[in-house]
This record gives sequence, C-alpha cells and structure tokens, in this order.
Amino acid sequence: MPEDPFCTDEELELDTTCNVFDTTPDPLEGHYAPRYAAAVAAALGGKPLSQSAENSRINGVLQFVRAGDTSAIQAEAFEHAIAPVKVDPARTPAPDVATAALIDGWERRVLARLVLDDPSTRGYFVGDPDVSDPVLGPALTAEVKAVLLNGDGIRSYKSRRTSVDILKKVQSGAAYGALRDAKTVLEASRPTTPPDQALDLEDLIARIDRAITPYYD
Repeated sequence: MPEDPFCTDEELELDTTCNVFDTTPDPLEGHYAPRYAAAVAAALGGKPLSQSAENSRINGVLQFVRAGDTSAIQAEAFEHAIAPVKVDPARTPAPDVATAALIDGWERRVLARLVLDDPSTRGYFVGDPDVSDPVLGPALTAEVKAVLLNGDGIRSYKSRRTSVDILKKVQSGAAYGALRDAKTVLEASRPTTPPDQALDLEDLIARIDRAITPYYD
C-alpha cells in the first residue's frame, strides 16, 4: 500500500495535490518547490533545462497559486515562484549584465504565465489567480508594480510593459491604483531619464494611459 496520499486520474484537474509522479505528503514543499528552485538555479547558472522541462516546473508551482487549497498555500506558492528573481534593490552581490537579464526574463516569463499566457500553456489548472484574496492579491500587485517601476534597476522595458498588461488584466482596484501611481512616478522621472531611454519611457506611459482609460472592461 502507498504511504503518501493518492488519488485517481479523474481527480487530476480538481486537486493540486493529485498529480502524476509527485511525491511526499506535501507536494508543494516536498516536490514542486524544490524542483522549481533547481530549474531557476540551472538557468541562472548558464545550464538551463529544456524548454519543456522548465515549463513543467513553472506550471507545477503556479498550479498552487491558481488553485491551492487555502489562501496561505496560494501565497506561499507565489513566493516560491518569484523568490529567486523578484525585485530586490539590496540583492548581493549585484548581478552582472547577463545574470540581470536572466533574472528579468525568468520573472517576466513566470508572471506572464500566471496571468497573460493562453490557458493551453498552463497545465491542468488554467484559471487566473484570485487577486481578491487578502494575501495573494496584495503580494502579486506589489511585485508587478515593483517590476513596472524597475525597483532594482535591472528590469527591461519589455518586462515593464508586460507588467502594465498584467495589472490591466487582473481588473482589481489595487491594480488600477498601482497603474495610476506608477504613471505619476514615471512622469516625474522624465527630466532624469537618459536620452537613449526617453522613447521607451514615453511608450510605457502611453501604455499605462491606454490601460486606465478606461481601466475596467
């Protein structure tokens, strides 16, 4: 008899703790989170897994963000997903240019997979995260806003534009407020923006304008 909890094939799309090949009584902490962390470490170390393997490990953690049994599990899974790559102005040592680009690209990929990507890419659990949740919602909004504002100085304009799209898609009051706040900050940064970034900044502000005028669909 198996020692770990088990379930049938019919439950694969109903319960995040019911997955083929997962192990331990706590699949998030004992199986998915460690495998995900290893995939991120491999990518940042210059020895990435295959695209399909990375996608599997991303989806494995994000299924708990989408459909974890409790609010605490959803927030915990989100923290696992962004912990290695989240905005951190105090990151030590400061990453070199290549590593910074990998960090930026990985988080953009994860956040887009969570909110923007087509359901066909999301694995068994395809719903958007519950931004009305009192723990997950603020955590997600704060991180996406931090990317939008380039809080650690390593975020590309591609990632920042993606952040605008995410905040638009989630359709929450907090996300709307984040976009309005970000626009104010970005407009104030015009005088100190390097000339070679001026057009990107203008585009980013225009993208926010389109997202909030109107905001709600």
